[in-house]
Amino acid sequence: MPIINNSYFNSERIVPNLSYPEVSALLTDIIKVRETEYLTKALGYELFSLFVAGIAVPTPDTRYLNILNGVTFTNKFGQLQRFKGLKDEVNYNSPIADYVYYYWLKYKHTQVSESGVVQSDNQNSKIVSGKHKACDAWNKMVDNTSVLCDYLALNSTLYPEFKWFRYDLDKLTTKIQPFF
Repeated sequence: MPIINNSYFNSERIVPNLSYPEVSALLTDIIKVRETEYLTKALGYELFSLFVAGIAVPTPDTRYLNILNGVTFTNKFGQLQRFKGLKDEVNYNSPIADYVYYYWLKYKHTQVSESGVVQSDNQNSKIVSGKHKACDAWNKMVDNTSVLCDYLALNSTLYPEFKWFRYDLDKLTTKIQPFF
């Protein structure tokens, strides 16, 4: 049921050696886990469950398509705003992809070996911190998730299952600095 796939990891969200089967398989596995995690946190378990079931039918209800493909709405200040959606197969933009990429970078920064957590020592290259790239991915995800939540909250009659005040959602809508 993945909404995104490895195609979302190009240009800004580059994953080196993605054409290698083992790298592609690893990213696919991470997508499966992190996509479900993101959706559960962003939508809440009840709406997440309904959303997953709703997009699996041949003709999904508009309320699920708006979350999946995006929607233009009037925000609380009376201005038109656009939620870009969770799936964009033209530009490959998705808050899910940014969330997954953040965790990919975090995962790839160190490796676990028999002697403990280690960092590779490459020849003819210098390892630099991926904090800024991870921070950018997280903060883009926060921006898109905030717009999604604004849409859901403003349309509470259409999405009564959505609850704005949840601890896990608060973490998804808080920007970070590269000092972690």
